[in-house]
Amino acid sequence: MNKIKILIVEGDEVQIEILENYLCDNNDINIKHITAETYKKYLIINLLHNLGVPSNINGYGYIRKAIELIISKEENNMNKIYKEIANEFNTKASNVESSIRYAIEISWNRGDIELINKIFGYSIDICKVKPTNTEYLTSIKEIIISNEYKIVSIDK
Repeated sequence: MNKIKILIVEGDEVQIEILENYLCDNNDINIKHITAETYKKYLIINLLHNLGVPSNINGYGYIRKAIELIISKEENNMNKIYKEIANEFNTKASNVESSIRYAIEISWNRGDIELINKIFGYSIDICKVKPTNTEYLTSIKEIIISNEYKIVSIDK
């Protein structure tokens, strides 16, 4: 039988109580309490995985950090973001920019087409060209802060 994991973001105590009371007798369900910040990190990781960004390239880490910065600081100046990431990862801003561009290219060629259409369908022409770094990161930020993307995790 499959074991279902439910992530509950702390702060909505009524929802947590209702879920725990409803599910407490079911041994196949694992409830894990997390903070909203941790949940956003899970969302970013899950979303990048489904978009086809390989986690073994530098651009993956840079994209994760860029999205976190865009959300937390509400910063839209990509040059500032590249510089901040470069400082954290001890590299050049130009390396950050090109690594993100390369990761987007890989994602565009091997990601989930339905998810790509859902996230980027209105902002760019999917048949013609991959999005710019700014379009890619901003679109991911928008889908995360709008709560349109949810994690559903089932262990087999």
